[in-house]
Amino acid sequence: MIAVTILFVLKRPFAAVSAIFCAIVVFMGYSLMVFEDKAYRQRAAMKDFCLAALQIIGSDSKLFSYHDNSEVCIFYFGRVVPRCINDRRAMKEYYAGNWIFTSDRHIDELRNLGMRIIYSQTRPVDDKGKTLTRAIFHKTAPGREAFICHCDDCLGQSCAGCVKNNKN
Repeated sequence: MIAVTILFVLKRPFAAVSAIFCAIVVFMGYSLMVFEDKAYRQRAAMKDFCLAALQIIGSDSKLFSYHDNSEVCIFYFGRVVPRCINDRRAMKEYYAGNWIFTSDRHIDELRNLGMRIIYSQTRPVDDKGKTLTRAIFHKTAPGREAFICHCDDCLGQSCAGCVKNNKN
């Protein structure tokens, strides 16, 4: 800004306005790069989760969202995902045999209600170490294994990393 002021004082308005526009372009480019990178990582993590979960859920099973209903989720699941906004509705759908999708802080809420995680995935969303965990819950038949993927490569397949870290 000091350079712009000096250019105006020196009666060089064209150079001053050009400097202002250059500064705006640089700022916008930097902002777009920083914010778009974060959004891209979040969408990529959601895509990985949704595609892996869709293989488990199937295309004709009913799926409900517990407090989370992102448009990216709807896009990758390929269907409208009705939202459960309270525990009572989530329990009703769970015990009716429907799938429940949620992320982060809501995962513990559903586990505390006695719901069983069938598939969960944690992915980094920024360079500062922030991660986002998503999970699907389902009331399964006895003996069906719950699977939690901790691997960045397999997307729920049985690679050595996932087999080693498999938890119920």
